[in-house]
Amino acid sequence: MLKNETPPEELKTADIQCIFAASYAAKDCHSLVEATKQVLSRAIRIKSELFPKAHLIFASCSHAFPGSGEAELRLKSELCRSASVDYLEAGSIINSVTELEACRDLLKQRSVLPERILVVTCELHSRREYLLAQKIFPDSKVFVTCVSHTFELEPWHPMPSMRTWPRLLLSQVCGYAAFQAMSWGIYFLGQTS
Repeated sequence: MLKNETPPEELKTADIQCIFAASYAAKDCHSLVEATKQVLSRAIRIKSELFPKAHLIFASCSHAFPGSGEAELRLKSELCRSASVDYLEAGSIINSVTELEACRDLLKQRSVLPERILVVTCELHSRREYLLAQKIFPDSKVFVTCVSHTFELEPWHPMPSMRTWPRLLLSQVCGYAAFQAMSWGIYFLGQTS
């Protein structure tokens, strides 16, 4: 129901210019949650194998625990360096909206205006990430690739909504509904009334 993914054959010929790896947080100061690790690993693989000239960009979740943003950035940077892949860090974020906004702002600072972007995320986040990317990058064609939803659920995840299926599914359905309402013009990013 919530999965939205670009067919692999379409993605291979897309000439992607920017690859965004979604954040699911760090587990602690020494390890990433599995979803974050799998998403970044897929983004690294896609950059290496299909789009070596694309910008790989990511941010980090700053509210999972004190120091989580810095820990996640460090751990993600280590993964990229170990794979010999260049990357851009967009800083700390608090949700999917601020994540893609931070990525957009960093690209603007570098005068990068991508025509085609790829969002790498988990299945349950994919529809709302797609809607959000369309809003934040209105002049870009958005592509999405996913890792399995099974990585999203971790009983020891630092954020309670990611620990049990009922909480995870409820948060995903509510998030999708909010972003769908936004796409219908009921709510718009940055609007206060």
